[in-house]
Amino acid sequence: MLHLALSEVDASRLRSILEAKLVDLHREIGHTDARRFRDELRDVLSTVEMLLEQVSHQPGSRAVDEDYDPTVPSVVGQYLREHRASYAVIHHPRAYTAMREAAAAHIPGREWAKAVVCMADGQPTLAVVPADHIIDRARLRDLVGADQVRLATEAEIGLLYEGCELGAVPPLGPLYGQRVFVDASVAANDEIAFSAGSHRSAIRMRYHEFESLVHPTVGRFARAN
Repeated sequence: MLHLALSEVDASRLRSILEAKLVDLHREIGHTDARRFRDELRDVLSTVEMLLEQVSHQPGSRAVDEDYDPTVPSVVGQYLREHRASYAVIHHPRAYTAMREAAAAHIPGREWAKAVVCMADGQPTLAVVPADHIIDRARLRDLVGADQVRLATEAEIGLLYEGCELGAVPPLGPLYGQRVFVDASVAANDEIAFSAGSHRSAIRMRYHEFESLVHPTVGRFARAN
């Protein structure tokens, strides 16, 4: 284990460098089509996250924000704190699909809210369904009131959600200026859990807290996978 002995100023500078590097890595991962290169970038990403976590726990390295969690992208954590949301962070082993994330976090798939990025008449839109369901695009199209709805490409997602890992988009539409549509099966739960923006952490909160934070449109557009 690497141990760093840094002054408060040096720790702050290094933290800024590492956070900027995380954004660059997420962008590169979102833009590359080469699987091997993407895997190599993810390995580098894990190393940078580990270093950032160590720097963030240096004595005096971060006195401003006691709730800071290095596994949660700064843009997501800042949004939740600015809106004084009541939530818990769940740490889990790295996983790359909604079902695997739910399993890693010990949450039933039906209770894990999967945010699917769609393009509705060219506008990015978040559709939220249980992890073990998929979207019925015809029903979603009718609910959204669009002529055409398609899934966003990896390249589009990489550009839209800088700071978040590809495939780990949180359903926080207002943070990105996007509408959110939630399936009724998700809205029926007392609590909601979803990716925090990384493949190793999740956010859990009461559904009414999520509703007041996101103001989603609720309808029925999910079907069993």
